[in-house]
Amino acid sequence: MKRIIRHYKNKQTGYMDLFTIEYRENSNGTVALWCITHPRDPHGKGVSVHHLYESGQICVTKGREPRSMEHAEAIAFSWMLGWSEYIRTGTFPNRGRNVRVPDRDAS
Repeated sequence: MKRIIRHYKNKQTGYMDLFTIEYRENSNGTVALWCITHPRDPHGKGVSVHHLYESGQICVTKGREPRSMEHAEAIAFSWMLGWSEYIRTGTFPNRGRNVRVPDRDAS
């Protein structure tokens, strides 16, 4: 099983949140997302609100699991934006969003 760990800084107006995400390739070709580090949850509302299991796995709708790193990273970016909003407001935004994944090979 292939594993990739990446560190992110979610920079928004007036704050910056740090995250570490682990991407684990499953035997069925999907990629599971695990949040290793993130800002503390001051609300404790649970996975049904913020989409993060106690184990650290990010909840992805069954049947919609990513099959590429680009798709997995887009889901992680969207989740990180949602988590940053959730820890400040107590509400996780469940709206669609377009996410641009940076090209890691660009200089």
